[in-house]
Amino acid sequence: MKRTCFLLCIFCAFTLVSACAAPAQTPAISPATQTVLPSPNEDEARLINVSIQEYSDMLVDEAGKTLATVSSKYPVLVFEGDNAVLTTLNSEILSQERAWADEVLKQCKQTLTPEAVAQAGDFFTPYEYERTWIKTCLTEELVSFKVDYMQYAGGAHPDGAYYGYTYNLDTGTPLGADDIFADVAEADKLMRDGFMEQIKAEAENFYDEAAGILSSGAQLDESLYLTPDGATFALPSYTIAPNTFGIPVFTIVYAGNETLFKVVPECAK
Repeated sequence: MKRTCFLLCIFCAFTLVSACAAPAQTPAISPATQTVLPSPNEDEARLINVSIQEYSDMLVDEAGKTLATVSSKYPVLVFEGDNAVLTTLNSEILSQERAWADEVLKQCKQTLTPEAVAQAGDFFTPYEYERTWIKTCLTEELVSFKVDYMQYAGGAHPDGAYYGYTYNLDTGTPLGADDIFADVAEADKLMRDGFMEQIKAEAENFYDEAAGILSSGAQLDESLYLTPDGATFALPSYTIAPNTFGIPVFTIVYAGNETLFKVVPECAK
C-alpha cells in the first residue's frame, strides 16, 4: 500500500531491519483548503463496527522447541450487506499481516541457527513479535488505527513502536500525510517543534543527543494516525529516549489548526 514519505526518516523499517537482531495558529477554516470526501454510496452497505481477530505463527526447531513467535491482532471491518471495497480492504489488511509475519520468521530462521541457540544455552528465551491494531477514529468516511508493535529479540527489554494506518472507507485507499494535511511542511514544523518542547521540558528523560536526532531528518510516514484530538505522531522506543520513558508521541490538535487539515473527521472532539 502507498505510504506517504513524511518527516523524520529514523526507523521506517524498524519492524523488519531489527527483527531477530541481537541483543509522533491559523485563521478560521477555509472551504478552499478542505478535502470533501466522497459521499457514501447508498447502494452499498456502510461500515458499522470493527472487530479484532488474531493471526499467529511460530518457528520451531527439529526437536519441537519454540524459537520465535509472531502474533497480529488485526482489524476486520464489519458491515451489513455487500461492499466490495470493504471486503477487499479486509483481505489486504490480513495479507499485509501475514506477509509481515512470514518475513519476521524468515529472518529469525536465518539468525536462530542450531549453533546460536546452543551457544545461548539455558539463557535462551524465544523471540516474540506482536502487532496490536487499536481503532483510534471511526466515521462514515474513514477509519484510523494505531498499531502497537512490540518485539523481544534478546536483551534486557523489548523494543516498541506505534504505527499508523488511516483508510478512506469509500475507496479503500490509505490516507497519508499529503491527504490529511493541507500544508505538509507546516505540519512537519509543528511536529518537530512539539517534540523539541518535550525534550526541553523534561531533558532528564531524553538522550543528550535527542535534539540532534530530531534535527537530522528522516521519515515518520508510518507513525501517523488520527484521534478525536488531532493527528498523532510517534517515535520508536530508544530513538530519542530510553525504553523506560516509553514511546514518545506528539499530537497536532484540530482546535486552532483547522486550515492545516484537509480533513477534520467527525470523531474530532
